[in-house]
Amino acid sequence: MGGAETARCRTVPSAPRRALDEKAQVEAELREPERELGQQRADHAELKRKIGKLERDRLRLDRQVRELRQRLNEIPAERLALVEEQNEILTWQHSNAYEWGRYETRTRERIEAEMDAVRGTLSKEITRLTDELAHSARKLAAADLLIRDLKNR
Repeated sequence: MGGAETARCRTVPSAPRRALDEKAQVEAELREPERELGQQRADHAELKRKIGKLERDRLRLDRQVRELRQRLNEIPAERLALVEEQNEILTWQHSNAYEWGRYETRTRERIEAEMDAVRGTLSKEITRLTDELAHSARKLAAADLLIRDLKNR
């Protein structure tokens, strides 16, 4: 082999080498789609699992609804009337409790307002009596002075 032939061998790959390179390139190009396909399969399996759980839940709830409907159909009309009457009584009790609470609040507020008015009146009366007491004390002191003056004369 001459120098030109050796250079040509280095620049032009052999057929098996090209096939290997092309295979590696194709495999590299397929890795991402294969990974995505794997992810989609995993997602699909997860969705199938969730669908199965939801279907089981739906069947369980359907069964509960059927049982409740059957129980409701078994309740005699009298019992249903009693339940309705009981509901009316509870509603009435609730309404009365609410009205009683409102009455108590209004009464308490009225009594507190009256107590405030009485406190104000008492405070004014105490102030007036204190002033009168101070005035009387001054008069007594003046009378005592007058009596001493008269005695000393």
